[in-house]
Amino acid sequence: NRLRLSDALFMVDYEDAQRSVVASVCIPREGGTITCPGGQEGDPFQATAFFNAAEVSVKGIELEGTALLMEGLTVRANISYNDGKYDSFETDTDGDGVNDLDLSGNDLTRTPEWKWGINGLYTHDAFNGRMDYNAVLSFEDKTIFYYADRSLGLGEEYDSFLDEKTLLDASVT
Repeated sequence: NRLRLSDALFMVDYEDAQRSVVASVCIPREGGTITCPGGQEGDPFQATAFFNAAEVSVKGIELEGTALLMEGLTVRANISYNDGKYDSFETDTDGDGVNDLDLSGNDLTRTPEWKWGINGLYTHDAFNGRMDYNAVLSFEDKTIFYYADRSLGLGEEYDSFLDEKTLLDASVT
């Protein structure tokens, strides 16, 4: 039991997936700064709306391994690749009955293409107990967080992203 490897290939299709969308709304108010649908004056506001509107497919692979390199020293590693897309996602974000957002073919939000991690744990007896030294290095690819409100004509330059990140955590207990 010194080495264990696991893998998983997956392909998943979702219908009527619930997804959140940042939508622009108009709060009616006399003397407002914009004209709301229906011709009333109002103020712009941003809201997160949820829709059961998406057909989504995700496919990928995950690999992981654990190795006991010597007494008390365990190393674990994992890597995953995800390809998540909106197969079909059209919805009405402003409530006027007309679909004004079409994300069909775009990347799935909050689904990084690559993720990996490596963890080292060294354990030994000390002080009538046990000492653990642990270090974890992990990486996550840049990914789309939210798409901008296309009903306002906002393009990709206004989309929100989660930047790629590499984290190092360590502990002694």
